[in-house]
Amino acid sequence: MSIMKREFSFIVLLLVTIAFPLGPGACRSGVQLDEIASPRMVDEGRVLQFTVSASGQNVTLTAQNLPENATFTDNGDATGLFRFEPDHTQAYGSPYTVRFIASDGKDTDTQSVVILVNDDPSLDFFALSGTIVTPDQVIYGGEILFGAEGILCVGNDCRSHSRYAEATKIDTDGFIFPGLIDAHNHVGYNFLEFCDLGRTYDNRYQWQNDPTYDECVAPYRENKSELICEMTKYGEIKALIAGTTSIQGSASGDCTETLIRNIEHREANGFSDDVIQTRVTSIASMSASTARSIANNIEEGTTKAFVAHVSEGRDTSSLDEYFILRDDKDLLLDATAIIHGVPYGLTQFAEMARIGVSLIWSPRSNLVLYGQTADIRTAFNQGVNIALAPDWSPSGSRNILDELKCADDLNGSEFSGILGDEDLVEMITKNAAESLGMPERIGRLAVGYEADITVIAGSGSPYAALVGAEVEDVRLVFLAGRPLYGDDAIMRGALRFTDPQDWCEPLDVCGVEKRICVKSSATSSDKFNQTLGDIESILETMYNDYGKSIDPLFTCSAPPVCRSL
Repeated sequence: MSIMKREFSFIVLLLVTIAFPLGPGACRSGVQLDEIASPRMVDEGRVLQFTVSASGQNVTLTAQNLPENATFTDNGDATGLFRFEPDHTQAYGSPYTVRFIASDGKDTDTQSVVILVNDDPSLDFFALSGTIVTPDQVIYGGEILFGAEGILCVGNDCRSHSRYAEATKIDTDGFIFPGLIDAHNHVGYNFLEFCDLGRTYDNRYQWQNDPTYDECVAPYRENKSELICEMTKYGEIKALIAGTTSIQGSASGDCTETLIRNIEHREANGFSDDVIQTRVTSIASMSASTARSIANNIEEGTTKAFVAHVSEGRDTSSLDEYFILRDDKDLLLDATAIIHGVPYGLTQFAEMARIGVSLIWSPRSNLVLYGQTADIRTAFNQGVNIALAPDWSPSGSRNILDELKCADDLNGSEFSGILGDEDLVEMITKNAAESLGMPERIGRLAVGYEADITVIAGSGSPYAALVGAEVEDVRLVFLAGRPLYGDDAIMRGALRFTDPQDWCEPLDVCGVEKRICVKSSATSSDKFNQTLGDIESILETMYNDYGKSIDPLFTCSAPPVCRSL
């Protein structure tokens, strides 16, 4: 998939006929088939049609081993018509070998033709049953029907939809959520170990100038020109295993277009446009012309979200960045999403809520670096749209599930339990979509939305199940209607028609057998032929030169408890 382009190729079976010269006195058959080209190729949903002809008198033509949806008609004049229109399931059975026979009642001649069927993912439809969490509504015993074109039906029963009959049916026995959204990360860094800086700081510019930090990130900085593809894909895989389908904060490049949505890059987000502008460096250093350009783009509607790191720290200079954003840059707008906002109080959050500015909250990283995080109780009470995101592995959570637990810890210990489980779930689904300017594309399960879906195992409250979920509880993940990860038994059913080469790899996750689809091509173009094992090996070899091991994709122990210092 570019996101959505995945290449399928098939082994060609060659049938070789060995012909021996006719000896003296040998008789040539009185009927002979004209040569039929082989192999033939057709895409699912397309028509393959060709004529078979023979020489001789009173010839009848027949065909054997016809696949489903194929016909052969004898025209009665020593010609016949073969027609094949494979459906969305038939790439899985490819190749097919059809035998054509010509006979005059006495002599016969035969030829075999190999037919290759290429998968067309746009024709694959799925119907999942389980408890659906939209997330505004819970539908017990619900059903969701979808394909590459998006979600087609959500409700108690989708059987009346025209695509239902051809859909692969999967009883998930789980909770079906929108694909989880990570609204703030630095994906290429996530092979790095946790960086123990040994202290906290007043603002981000202090730790960025700390020699210990420089040593921590040196493997990324010194190798990214050669290995950015592997670095980014490894970070995407860590996110995918935790149920994430969209992420903000990726390097752009053709080689990263196969896994989750790199939401701010047109070539890797699965959409035809790019509606996000970002700012990682100091807001104070932004030129006036850049600020005007962003504001104009927002006014014209070409930019739906301006996502900026602002006020990352606990001191007065960090708070001053809010006023620089508002007064000097004129960018405190309804399309703005502020990442961090650590020192804000009632005045800032009330104004943000009034304007429509979002807050993207990364509590674990804030606590590690500054000993405190944003005052979420005040932000929530004021009505600010809040998204939750892990930041990165050097100081934040390994994945979005671990970050949920951090937020839940703080909610209970410092925010008087003001956030319900449903509120926390909304922070990684619809709220995150809102913060990224995509509330009508992702973050909800509704007709017309992208078919990004995460299924979680559990019982009781579906919201509590997600907040408490561990990586082994991620039962199934679809991106743009394609199954990319999940429990092995379910994935084998889902992949019956979509992974004919068996490229998807087994993966043991805390004792649960999973299957993950990383490789997407047989060729090395853009490194799409890399498996998870290939990516891990390349990064491990590089990182070992620094005397370190890459951060694991997941752990089977609880993440550290989150508390302010």
